[in-house]
Amino acid sequence: MKYKSGILWVSLILLLVLGSSCGTSRKVPTWIPIRDVPMKNFGYNQKREVGVYVESGKDSVLDMVLTNVIELELMASGYKPVNLFKLIHPSVKSSREKARLSVDSVRTIAKTNNLGWFVHAESEWSILSRKLFDGVTRRFSYTYYSNVAELHSRLIGYSTLTADTLFAFDQTTAGNIYQGGDTNWKLKQDPTYAVAALQVGKALGNLPMANEVADSPGTRYLPVRLVADVSYRNRFPDWRSRLQLRLILANDILEPQFGIKLKPVEILEWKHIASDSFELSYHQLIKDFKSDKSIYTLGFIHTLNMERSWEKMSELGMGSIGGQHSVIRAQPSMPSIGRWNPVEEALTIVHELGHNWGGVHTFRVESIQYPSGEFLSYQFDPINREIIRSFSDSAASLNARSRIRKLAELYSAEKKKAGKSFYFFGMTLGASVYTYTGTGEIDSLMLKDPFDIRDFFREMVPDTALQASAMAAYLNEKKNYTFAESVLDEAIKQYPDDAELYLLLSFTYLDLDREKEAWEAYHKWEKLTDNE
Repeated sequence: MKYKSGILWVSLILLLVLGSSCGTSRKVPTWIPIRDVPMKNFGYNQKREVGVYVESGKDSVLDMVLTNVIELELMASGYKPVNLFKLIHPSVKSSREKARLSVDSVRTIAKTNNLGWFVHAESEWSILSRKLFDGVTRRFSYTYYSNVAELHSRLIGYSTLTADTLFAFDQTTAGNIYQGGDTNWKLKQDPTYAVAALQVGKALGNLPMANEVADSPGTRYLPVRLVADVSYRNRFPDWRSRLQLRLILANDILEPQFGIKLKPVEILEWKHIASDSFELSYHQLIKDFKSDKSIYTLGFIHTLNMERSWEKMSELGMGSIGGQHSVIRAQPSMPSIGRWNPVEEALTIVHELGHNWGGVHTFRVESIQYPSGEFLSYQFDPINREIIRSFSDSAASLNARSRIRKLAELYSAEKKKAGKSFYFFGMTLGASVYTYTGTGEIDSLMLKDPFDIRDFFREMVPDTALQASAMAAYLNEKKNYTFAESVLDEAIKQYPDDAELYLLLSFTYLDLDREKEAWEAYHKWEKLTDNE
């Protein structure tokens, strides 16, 4: 779908006084706590740990997005962000629940925690009525998901040692409105995260780079092969350096959480020409670059639909659970101005590698394993972190059947810990079996009839409720919806409080064109989870 540009972006006013950027080519540093830096050599770019405090606004989701943008940009410049909000309010989930703190109070807390400087930020957005195109007036409702009409952000850097203001940024930006199709009612607008990334991200991109130090002795290196298809290379002539930069930023995200860094051992041309089908590109990647138990292969593609619409944020990458191949699509944050955001592509790299290491999708928006990239979250949630730590070391040495067994064991244990937080445990197992039959890692002839399918999943997934959801997910992938419905109906009688069974049943009913029953199953899923 093509979109026409409506409102022009307001140009950025940049008031940074720290100086210009020192460039993007760098080694990823090992963080040095501020207390270890001699004060006589004090310099703000030596103070690697930086406090981040986002003041409460009327939209807690925007507060989270703004925090993510600031922290990611600081990491991209070699700093280690310390979330002062979580430090000060460890039990508060929403910024709406906390009282505003003065800058002096935040400075005192940052100084107490040995931070040499901190970033204090706040933002708010306004709903505007505008005359659009053929005189039609459209008012956007007051919800995050209707996106933002105008965003005002203020960001100030403060020293903890003096009352000095290091830099200041104050900007109001109106998001572009797009018209699609032949009617005035198909209107779309740049989402909040895109405007925040444009404002704050570009401002912090002018910070001086942190001083480099040697890698930590405990850092583990994972070899990766980077391959770019024809469409990617044609779109980006500097594709080699482009991929290397994204790997550096991915390491900024991975190293603090897992103590690992990705090490490129090959950067190759790939003869593939991408279509809009991730599945085709993924299978072609496996065919062209055979599995090597010591190397992960990341294939990069480019398709025009990502340049024309930010709505494709759920179609950024594909990585198999327990596998060693992932496909990453080049993704611009703001299609109207064509700004390609390396941080977002780094997030997708880490997200898909998370799947390779056993991680599953979750509806926790603060997790990097959220199914869509709209919130710019970069931390792994505790459930996925535990799965990855338990599975990643052994994944490469296991065959497909052993991976499924191992993951079923881990998912069954973590499902009990998750409570009402929803994770796609069964769906992940079922989709993995489907993927492994497509790549030949599991013989599809073994699953040729209902008896074989039941026997296979009973052997692979001992947990009965998880077994049913995995089997139904596999059957849905095979488009055997009637069989999937019978499996789910039988399981729900035995496990009436298992949320994933109802969500899968909702999907199955939709595929059977039974919309009313699909909504009924969906609402039952809502009541059993935190997603109501």
